[in-house]
Amino acid sequence: MNTLLKPLTLVAIFFFAASLKSGQKTDASRFKSDGYFTASIDGSAFDTRSYDRYTAEVTNESDYAKGEKSTDLTFYAGNHYDQNGNLFEESLQFKYALTASTIGDALGQKIVFQYNQQKFISIPGQTKIKITQVRYSEDKTSMYVSATFDGKMTQWAAPGQPQAIIHVKGRMENINVSLPAGTLPSASL
Repeated sequence: MNTLLKPLTLVAIFFFAASLKSGQKTDASRFKSDGYFTASIDGSAFDTRSYDRYTAEVTNESDYAKGEKSTDLTFYAGNHYDQNGNLFEESLQFKYALTASTIGDALGQKIVFQYNQQKFISIPGQTKIKITQVRYSEDKTSMYVSATFDGKMTQWAAPGQPQAIIHVKGRMENINVSLPAGTLPSASL
């Protein structure tokens, strides 16, 4: 009986380890590198890494209206280490409501910049994401988005504390956004 348990235990460990690896592949498949993206923050270039540059997908979470879907694009720069050896990732995230009228000023727009373990968030009314082109894949599983963006961002601070304000500006072209089944706005079909 004991000799039978050892092989079964090894088989169970093998399948468990294989399931963990497949989960990692699924997560890595979210990253994309096609399309064009350029941005500057306070006049300095935001350089995306050369591989797995961004993630782009439609989600069920919307800051614009309850029950609405949103487009979520996150561009990644290189990883950095602070003076204590802590790893942090620099990123620039764009989020806006997915609507049937996709061209023009995005609704429910928000930009988040993370740098050196600090977070900057777009100032409402002083930030604009303008969608210039949307093209859907033949199988309707993705859309390719082009847009320009320009705005001011601030860092959260305690009341009465001075808040740093930065300026972000740039454009993106043919960014591949994944569309889960049933998320395509009906007017765009």
